[in-house]
Order: sequence, then C-alpha cells, then structure tokens
Amino acid sequence: MDPQTFNGPLQGQSVVAGMRVSGGTANVHFHHSSDRTQDARVRILPFSRNEDVVIRPSIFSQLDKLLPPSESRSAALWGLGGSGKTQVALEFAYRRTDIGIERRRAAEGSVSLH
Repeated sequence: MDPQTFNGPLQGQSVVAGMRVSGGTANVHFHHSSDRTQDARVRILPFSRNEDVVIRPSIFSQLDKLLPPSESRSAALWGLGGSGKTQVALEFAYRRTDIGIERRRAAEGSVSLH
C-alpha cells in the first residue's frame, strides 16, 4: 500500500478526511519553518463527511452548550447501536472545523501521512 502524502503549506485549520489504518501505523509528520507567525491546526477525522446525515437540532444545540469552541472539554454520546451517535459526532466535528471537507489546503509547512 502506498502512503498518502499531502504536501503544501498549512494555515488556519486543515482537515484530512477518510484516513484509515488497519493492522498498521499512521505517522503524521509536521514540518514548518522557524519564522512561522501563526500556529496551524490540523484535524484528522476518521471518516468522510456523510451528506445524508440526519440533522438533530436539539442534540447539536446541547453539544454547542456543552462544548464551547473557546474551551477544551469533552462529552459523551450514548444510545442504542445504530442510533447515529458516530454520525452526530462526526457532523459536529466537521461543523467546528469551519472549512468543511478538504484533504488539502494552501498554507505554511507540509504534512505527510504514511
């Protein structure tokens, strides 16, 4: 299996969607110059965005209250198997990135996924 490599500058927030590791290791390398003025945030979400996700406004509203963007907190979703917990969590994460689905975004530095 060939490694997926994303090279290019990073700035602001970047998302790598759909990364899968099965019986192996995922190495993420960040390279940046020392004159960098702004930290770039990279989020790796394990699945691509589901465009058919059922939007549940009351759950998203509760998550927004529990997990304000300005603070570092965690929350748990629980329910019966198949009730959509993973899809709610992924959609919430994608909404928080502010950039939607992007495998690559121009910025400063480079990212390699092996």
